Amino acid sequence: MEGAIITTFIIMLLVSAAIGGLILWGLARGLAKIENAKYLNSALICLISSAIVYLVVLVFDKQLAELGLTMYSIIALVLSAIVYIVVGKMIWKCSWGKSFLANILWILINTALLYWSASQAIQ
Repeated sequence: MEGAIITTFIIMLLVSAAIGGLILWGLARGLAKIENAKYLNSALICLISSAIVYLVVLVFDKQLAELGLTMYSIIALVLSAIVYIVVGKMIWKCSWGKSFLANILWILINTALLYWSASQAIQ
């Protein structure tokens, strides 16, 4: 049972990184004008950032659940913003502002997905 859960988590993480990389690549090139943004490094940003955010949420799941759905969502938003912007800046070697601009939509999408999954778990 645990093996199936871990396998499903890894597959979902890879699929979301592939799709997220495409979205992030478009945002980085079009909106933030990051010259060295490529699909593979954008997908890598999504993979690393998503893994960090989901692992932190998984580790602190009980404590976050006790705070309520609103605080959970706010913490997920702040955590996602910090992780995505820092990882984006490190990989793309761009300014903080460009990393923020490129990642903001993906941060909001990730937060919405975390909110939705938390609200489903509560029911």
